[in-house]
Amino acid sequence: MTFGALTFLRVARYPGTDRGRVSLLSLFNMNSMHLRFTAALLALTSFASAGDPVINKKGFKSRVLAASDGVGLHYLESGNGPAILFVPGWTGAAEFWAPQMRLLSPSYRVVALDPRSQGDSEKTSEGNYTERRALDIHEIIVKLNLAPVILVAWSRAVPESMSLVEQFGSTDIRAMVLVDGTLVRELTPESARRFMVEAREMLMDRKKYVSKQVPGMFSKPHSQEFYDSIGKANLKTPTSIAVALQADGLERDCRPALKKLDRPAMFVNRSGPGAAALAATLSKELPSARLEVMEGVGHALFLDDTERFNFLLQDFLRSISKTPNR
Repeated sequence: MTFGALTFLRVARYPGTDRGRVSLLSLFNMNSMHLRFTAALLALTSFASAGDPVINKKGFKSRVLAASDGVGLHYLESGNGPAILFVPGWTGAAEFWAPQMRLLSPSYRVVALDPRSQGDSEKTSEGNYTERRALDIHEIIVKLNLAPVILVAWSRAVPESMSLVEQFGSTDIRAMVLVDGTLVRELTPESARRFMVEAREMLMDRKKYVSKQVPGMFSKPHSQEFYDSIGKANLKTPTSIAVALQADGLERDCRPALKKLDRPAMFVNRSGPGAAALAATLSKELPSARLEVMEGVGHALFLDDTERFNFLLQDFLRSISKTPNR
């Protein structure tokens, strides 16, 4: 559906329910952009908590591939068919994508990467910056023969995926799903001050920092055991590297890469100022993109409301299956 400058209302409906409640009402000058709001204001009574998503490595093949600089990159793999590559965000781990991998492995070859210095990949003092990590993604795609791959990236992996397009184009990409990432970030006195505060907190007591940071990635309540499993994975990244990765991401501009992206793309973001800024950027730089905004979720939205995210992901996969692969 194509929208001009308008105000619109959509009631989100999902599998297994014939009921909905009022969704997000928003005003955007979207030109020709496909903007679908899947916001459901927690009055969406048909969704009841089904417990925490299961995030572990059970049932997946666990392998290591050497990057061109010799660093060992660990990944999980399962299934056969068209390839989907999942990449987690800052200090995240491959198994965070386990709910999506288990869902899709009957029909797809699913691979989830532990980025360098994260999860079970080798910890190294070198290459912990956006362009090199984008090269790692490229090498995984090439060496595992994943092309044309559907790339699903979260948070910090969003600008890394954009760097992949900037460096290598989109020849090896079938489509992209970019989850709650920031495309444009300016370095300001406030952002610099915030980084210094967080960096000091991490350096002084990383475990305490993570114990606060992890629940902050979620809006819905989850068990302490679930939070601990996320935190344990995050702590596999050495503190000095975690700080370095944060410093590398203080300033970015992915708009040049957006102009090069000529593949189907879906952006899935939580509601808020970030989604509004993203909508404005996409309307100008990539009007063909599909933007989905989820209400009532935190930054780790694919785990916070797995059912809703999986519905969107499957819907997008169905839509691109009907288009020719270039």
